[in-house]
Amino acid sequence: MGGMRGWFHGPGSAKARSEREFADRLRRSLHEVAESVEPAADGLDRIVARMRQTGRTPARARACAPVLAQRAAAP
Repeated sequence: MGGMRGWFHGPGSAKARSEREFADRLRRSLHEVAESVEPAADGLDRIVARMRQTGRTPARARACAPVLAQRAAAP
């Protein structure tokens, strides 16, 4: 049973708190970076063209692309 000691860290444990703090810091950092990104006007067109070129167009992307393109073109 000695090898089992410490295998579970409950939600209040120091390790769990440390992991939550790390996840929160990482999430905040990623949000900061994402907020600074400015999408290109032709970004969606470039993505669709790349998917068509590689032949890897998921069904969901094929279904959503026309709607997204219309919204992007709308003033």
